[in-house]
Amino acid sequence: IGAVKEIENLLGIKDLNRMEAFDISNTSGYASVGSMIVYEKGKPKRTDYRKFKIKSVHGSDDYASMKEVLTRRFKHGLDELEDGKAVGAFTTFPDLILMDVEMPEMDGYEALKRIKQIKDVPCILLTALGQEYDRIYGFDIGAEDYVRYEEDGNPATPEIYKDYEGMAGDSLLTTE
Repeated sequence: IGAVKEIENLLGIKDLNRMEAFDISNTSGYASVGSMIVYEKGKPKRTDYRKFKIKSVHGSDDYASMKEVLTRRFKHGLDELEDGKAVGAFTTFPDLILMDVEMPEMDGYEALKRIKQIKDVPCILLTALGQEYDRIYGFDIGAEDYVRYEEDGNPATPEIYKDYEGMAGDSLLTTE
């Protein structure tokens, strides 16, 4: 719960309750699935974990697969709300999404753009990319934070980059 408070303070979010993380997996381009894990009040909520069998994408296309998973997740929740269903895994929308930037066949930047088109929910990008351009681009397209981990995948000492005054929401990229 202390980590949730720290995230709230870093991002300026109050009452952060539900966080969802998504990932795409496949076996040599076949049998693609999307996974959704859920944390509520700083603890795993395994009853809300979901696996999405990818229906509309053939082969290894993580970009299209992530788009399908996010669209299905949010559409299902909106449909359940309209039908008056009880609060559950899909009707409860996340207060925060965590997403890896480096994914095979796509990048998290494009997925972030799609998420923001579906629902304006705060997103934190997780990555081993540490160049200034990568961070600025992530903030420019709507990330609330950018967490860097070591190349070996060890997140034990993440570097939080949103210490730049006024970076999020301001266009810092030039198109000259």
